[in-house]
Amino acid sequence: MTDYVLGLDLGSNSIGWAAIAQEGQTFDTGRRITAGVRVFPEGLEQPNTKREKPRGQQRREARGARRVHQRRAKRKRALRRILQEAGMLPSFPAPQKTLPALWKTEPYALRAKALDEPLSLAELGRVLHHLCERRGFKSNRKAGTSGEEGKIKKATAELQAKIDACGARTLGEYLAGLAASERIRDRYTLRAMYEHEFECIWAAQAVHHPEVLTAALKEAVSSAIFYQRPITWNRDSIGDCELEPGEKRAPTAHWLVQQFRVLQEVNNLRVLDEGGEERPLTADERAALVRKLATVKSLTFAKMRQLLRLEDWQTFNLETLGKRTKLTGNLAGAALTGRTLKKWYAALSDKQREEVHDALAEIEDEDALRQQAREQWKCTDAQAEALAKIKLPTGRSHLSLKAVRKILPHLEEGCDFSEAKRRSGYALSRNVPTLDKLPPVDDDQRSPGANLTNPLVHRGLTETRKVVNALVAAYGPPREVVIELGRDLKNAKQRRREIHFDNLKHRKENDEARTRLIQEFDIANPSRDDVIRYNLWEECGRECPYTGRSIGKTALFSGDFQVEHILPYSRTLDDSYMNKTLCAADENRTRKHNKTPYEAYHDDPDTWDGIRRRIRRLPRPKQRRFTQSDVTLDNFVARQLNDTRYLSRAARDYLRVLGCGVRCVKGQTTAELRHQWGLDLVEGLAGPVSKAARTDHRHHAVDAAVIAMTTRSALQHLSTVKYGPQRTPLDPPWEGFRDDVTAAVEDIRVSYRPQRKIAGALHEETAYGPAPDGGVVRKPVAELSVKEIERIRDGGIQRIVREAVYEAAHAIGREPKGSDKVGALLGDRELAMPSSGVPIRKVRIVRPERTLIVLTRDAEGKPIKLAKPGGNHHAEIFEKPDGSWTGRVISRWKAHTRLREQQPVVRRDADDGSTFIMSLCINDMVELEGAKPDAPCGLYRVQMLSLIDGRPYFVFRLHTAARIDDDTTMARAQSWGTFKSWHPRKVLVDPLGRMHPCND
Repeated sequence: MTDYVLGLDLGSNSIGWAAIAQEGQTFDTGRRITAGVRVFPEGLEQPNTKREKPRGQQRREARGARRVHQRRAKRKRALRRILQEAGMLPSFPAPQKTLPALWKTEPYALRAKALDEPLSLAELGRVLHHLCERRGFKSNRKAGTSGEEGKIKKATAELQAKIDACGARTLGEYLAGLAASERIRDRYTLRAMYEHEFECIWAAQAVHHPEVLTAALKEAVSSAIFYQRPITWNRDSIGDCELEPGEKRAPTAHWLVQQFRVLQEVNNLRVLDEGGEERPLTADERAALVRKLATVKSLTFAKMRQLLRLEDWQTFNLETLGKRTKLTGNLAGAALTGRTLKKWYAALSDKQREEVHDALAEIEDEDALRQQAREQWKCTDAQAEALAKIKLPTGRSHLSLKAVRKILPHLEEGCDFSEAKRRSGYALSRNVPTLDKLPPVDDDQRSPGANLTNPLVHRGLTETRKVVNALVAAYGPPREVVIELGRDLKNAKQRRREIHFDNLKHRKENDEARTRLIQEFDIANPSRDDVIRYNLWEECGRECPYTGRSIGKTALFSGDFQVEHILPYSRTLDDSYMNKTLCAADENRTRKHNKTPYEAYHDDPDTWDGIRRRIRRLPRPKQRRFTQSDVTLDNFVARQLNDTRYLSRAARDYLRVLGCGVRCVKGQTTAELRHQWGLDLVEGLAGPVSKAARTDHRHHAVDAAVIAMTTRSALQHLSTVKYGPQRTPLDPPWEGFRDDVTAAVEDIRVSYRPQRKIAGALHEETAYGPAPDGGVVRKPVAELSVKEIERIRDGGIQRIVREAVYEAAHAIGREPKGSDKVGALLGDRELAMPSSGVPIRKVRIVRPERTLIVLTRDAEGKPIKLAKPGGNHHAEIFEKPDGSWTGRVISRWKAHTRLREQQPVVRRDADDGSTFIMSLCINDMVELEGAKPDAPCGLYRVQMLSLIDGRPYFVFRLHTAARIDDDTTMARAQSWGTFKSWHPRKVLVDPLGRMHPCND
């Protein structure tokens, strides 16, 4: 077995790995380094955007919508059965047959009439059935305060105000009285409105039909119409507590969890005091802040300064480290100490308060909470209503209530979390079992990564398991594993979005800076350093923060002023933009030099006060660096070598089951070490490793090699060379290190996770009706293009739309183009049928689709609903008796049909006696000869499979290519002859990049 260190560059859709043998040892390749890359689909769709969601969420939402429709239909069937048994509703005909004449009457007029006049039992049945069809929106307490719920609340309040203003007794009476031009549908309504109307109608009609409308029937009908099934979910889906095995994680909404979070933040809070010293809060300051945060939703840092009687220039560490402007308070406590509930809550016993806290966190139904509040805690109606309307955050803590209760007293004493955890009897690090290989991530019994809900990290660790277990099988367990998690993996969804949009903002600012440098400074091709210098100039108000000297345009690039590190690079290794500013060159040489601003100037009160005044315009993180006095290289190095964020700890604990040492490094210095060791441009790669838009997957392996060698000594040496007097490059880990990395990279065959599962949409969402030449689909008139007018199925409507469009186009003096949108030409004009005046909002158009599949049929077997199939699953290639090749491409729908009928998903037989050659799925690997003139033989992955008029449209991508829009890495086969001429050989590339023949 080889003694080696394993470096892992774990990203959201790739793993770069590099195994580095200890001195004197080699791998079976005869080299000291072996490396590879594993590529896989991300665990999220459209990450870092507003549309970010886990894979499969769209399918779950569609399945949920189908269930809603099924339950609605079931509810209506149950009501019809009850009403038919009571003689209040006729029998319904079979599907696709004409409905009873009663169903053609106006239900809103009947609902209004039912309040004052007797209805026949059949008419009353029609009214009750209509209430069942609508029944309104019922809020769920734990749905949160989403924008949609706020929109519903506002709209229903406005509707209720209109109902009251016009004197209508019920919703139905109000809607029946609307003018003919007003639209009844598309209004938000509440369940309570329908329940009130049901009571009014039943009371009015019971007088006329007492023998039928009994109390028992009322209860049965009311239950059928308004019953709301409780939200059910599997409690096992809740993750286990980190500290108490077997205990479930506590809801974030619980008062104790809210207070736990508040105390943690207060105990971590530090004040940047006079002289730049960072101090904890005093006991009185801390007590005052905790009391305040226990009763408010949030508290800004400015308000905190007033509360604690601090100076305006004093700042907090949590304020300067990021974009935060406030601390979030105890949301449960703030809600319970509001005006309506304050006195009631204060009078409760401790036991009753615990009951209230549990109820607010767990009970979802507002009515159930109101009832419990009245019966158990003797609330008034107003108090019960206020309690039911409290909205608290959803989600779960990482700890259980049992662990929270143990740790909370120590947090109240002022301990930080680690100390409070130790005093509570918990180990500071988790005990993990030692195994001979990594278990599945979801293995509850053996895996510390079980219940990991972050889909990006879950997918990444699942693929990491394949790579690491293959390495363990080949070379034994590593001595040490060093991991760097990509930024997308380490941050939560909201933070990833913030970073994404911050990057877009900074890119825009840099582009604007380049434009100004070209136009105003006559710099033809501004460099990155030029852009940084210009941005710093604008940021500091065009004056030196240290001396106050004005910096003119000419002086900015003259050498009189320098870009300098606020905290010396040699003592912090911090080369970020937030550690840079401008300084007069002579001031930097004679006074500032290798000191912190505090060290250089705090002994001179006048100069120090001037500096503190001038830096107020700088971002908070920079202000903090100016006033920071304690700067130690060892502390910075230790932080770089130990990433303590939650997901990094989860990855570390998961890999520790191998019994080896595991470190998670932060990675801010990876790029600099790579540059110093000459790895920015490795021979064989498609482009520079340092480029942001990397085009070659193998750059991940280069980074992994650097990560594996990121040690304390390497970082300490780096601090002396980058900005040292001689600017000498950092010595590599050993002589020939760059050549060894290059050789390892050149041997890499990138491994891809194949997509052979029948997963994904089986067909597109758009439903078609049958038509002789394709399918019929409804589409809004405004969204039609002019050329689609000729596809409108109804000739009369087609003529009306065409004439209106051409009339509108001629009115503005031009002929309509085929790509013009009908809505843009017609504007606000609404089309209508000339005979009846019925508005034309949607039309049926015929699309010449040849691949439609039948989803449903009527009783006679005729197609009713059709759809386009989803993506393709695989291709089957055959050789005919004459030696030519042919094949078929199988859609996911067809593959699923075969599976459901217990047939082989891949069929190797052909009706014409052709011989099966191979099957291909997306991300399968194929060796091709002559696909590229300059590459006689190359390894490619399958990127696209399609069949057009019996001819293939196969797209292959070079295995190393990280971009799919580069023609130089693509091979496209558009005929069977071309594909055969490449002599394709299907191969299997395992997670370590080893290639095996695939006997398909």
